Amino acid sequence: MTDVSSTLVLDVVAAIVWLLFAGCLVAALLLGMQSQRRASLGLAAGSAGSIVLAGILLVVPVGPVSPWGAAVLTLLGLAVATVSGAPFVQTVFRLATKSSREGDHGGILVRAKAAADADSREVLRGGIAIGYLERFAIAALVVLGYPEGIAIVVAVKGVGRFTELDDSEARERFIIGTFASMIWGVALGLLVRLAVT
Repeated sequence: MTDVSSTLVLDVVAAIVWLLFAGCLVAALLLGMQSQRRASLGLAAGSAGSIVLAGILLVVPVGPVSPWGAAVLTLLGLAVATVSGAPFVQTVFRLATKSSREGDHGGILVRAKAAADADSREVLRGGIAIGYLERFAIAALVVLGYPEGIAIVVAVKGVGRFTELDDSEARERFIIGTFASMIWGVALGLLVRLAVT
């Protein structure tokens, strides 16, 4: 009778820990989405804090998550990596670059090279969408245990953006954005991999 009750207690504790872990991922996702809409540093910090709390929960010694639970946690983790990484990258941009002006299409405005042309041109267009794809791919590769594939993601991004990197401001933003996205994607991929394996 004692073995049955202790097993039941351990099962309940494990269920609570995994529900709290999933709740942290949901909170990180919702806070990240709100942060992106409002451009709020506080919401972005709350999203990152939820992820840190989820990581702390992994220290609790509980049994493995069920296959269905693993599937749900993987999907949640990939969603957080994809969506909530955008406010993180934007925060890194705000801290690292002071002079970049945002364009209408998600890029940055740089001065035209010709002296006669005083207009600005927009480079690195579509950076938000590319960032989503980049973080999703990186997190998925880490979860699947194929981190070597990250080199392919970075290579494809570099080749696609090569012609836009002749301006120093564009190069700087490209490097900062790529590193910030990679850090976020790898961190979330590792978190999910540790949870489900």
